[in-house]
Amino acid sequence: MNKYISLLFFIVSILFWIFISDVALWMVLVYGYALFRLSNLILSFNRKFPIFDFFTFVYLIDNVLSLVVIYDFDGVNLMMGDSYFLDVPLMEYLPFAFLSMQAVHLGYVVNAKSNFIWDNFLVKTDRLLEPRSLFFILLLGLIGVLVTWSGVDMEKGYFNYIFHLLSSFFTCSLLGLYLIDSKKYKYLIILGLLINIFSAVNSGMFGGIMFYVIFMILFFLRKKTIVNPLKYILLKSVPFLLLCFLLISLLQNSKGDYREKAWLNNDEASVGSFNTSLLKFATLENFSSSDFYMAIFYRLNQGWLVSLTMNKVPTQVSFQYGLTISRSLFEALTPRFLNPNKEKAGGRSKILNYTNLILVGSTSMNIGYLGESYVNFGKYFSVLFFFIFGFGLATFESIILKLSLVQPYLLIFAPIIFECFLGSGIDFMLLFNSIIKSTLFVLFILKILDYKAKYV
Repeated sequence: MNKYISLLFFIVSILFWIFISDVALWMVLVYGYALFRLSNLILSFNRKFPIFDFFTFVYLIDNVLSLVVIYDFDGVNLMMGDSYFLDVPLMEYLPFAFLSMQAVHLGYVVNAKSNFIWDNFLVKTDRLLEPRSLFFILLLGLIGVLVTWSGVDMEKGYFNYIFHLLSSFFTCSLLGLYLIDSKKYKYLIILGLLINIFSAVNSGMFGGIMFYVIFMILFFLRKKTIVNPLKYILLKSVPFLLLCFLLISLLQNSKGDYREKAWLNNDEASVGSFNTSLLKFATLENFSSSDFYMAIFYRLNQGWLVSLTMNKVPTQVSFQYGLTISRSLFEALTPRFLNPNKEKAGGRSKILNYTNLILVGSTSMNIGYLGESYVNFGKYFSVLFFFIFGFGLATFESIILKLSLVQPYLLIFAPIIFECFLGSGIDFMLLFNSIIKSTLFVLFILKILDYKAKYV
């Protein structure tokens, strides 16, 4: 039924694109679709583990909903060309972006298989995973965390990448212990959360801990709804989720102030300094102001960067017709010593090549999935491309789930394997690199784990 409602929204949106240019009507359509997707996402916990439904909903927030909220609440104070808003007229961007974000979800649901494997894993975790093996993974992760904390400058980039992955093992092992027995290992899980917080404060980068918390919440909701009614779980969870939204808003407002002190003013990166930044924004006046919460939407608004590509392509640079995506796949499959001129990660080269934005210093931005799709295929074929992309997401999920039938530990590494899918602000080079390198590295470690279990 939900599949047909999604298709109906898609058809109506196409008709809007052809016949309707009234911004107010488009905003009603966007809000209506977002409410449908949100309610469907929440209710889907009753029947499955909706990991990719969640991801595609985040894509909608990144590329469409954030921009619409900004326009709705701050539009009178903004002009086209303002930073973090939009660089082209709204109706030049909104229809193709909205249809593309619907298409990726449609492509996924059309090809998605029954994911009973997730439920089987969540219900039988204590029989599928051994605490001893999880503690081995925890140890590997702790080594990665300590090396990362040490600030040792690795001459080779792949050493940095390996130790970054190993530090993520720490989080994954804690998720496994949580699923086996959250009460028995609760103090260890809390300690792990504190270590993640300290690591985030030390580096000024908070993405890792956000991903940890998101996966913990998703696992918690689905595991509980397998045996309890969803409405009971939601009634208990709503205050917690509202608190999370408040804390995320506080973090988004304060981290810029903290990074400025720690990175630009050379202040010591410390918990005390971070607390000072938090307390600066944690006031009743801020909490009761809509501007306080708008910071999240400005931060998530990927539409600004996508619109920058629309100002340069195709008037100054020709469409790439799939060249950047095919090249990214090729370069992900070849090591740098065989291809020393391969593109560096971070997205700077695509910002330089396909926008007129000038990045200062070490600032890193990326045109994202939608921006790269537009650069290659334009507005109309981007919609088709995103349907194919969504179809591919379902295929990748199916492959991982089938592999997990042989190696169930694979699913506790979901935060690593699926990290590149949470958010649409990276390009396809980072996506292919992450999928191939992270998955192969995890499978390699799991082979060692199998050997250890058999012979040690």
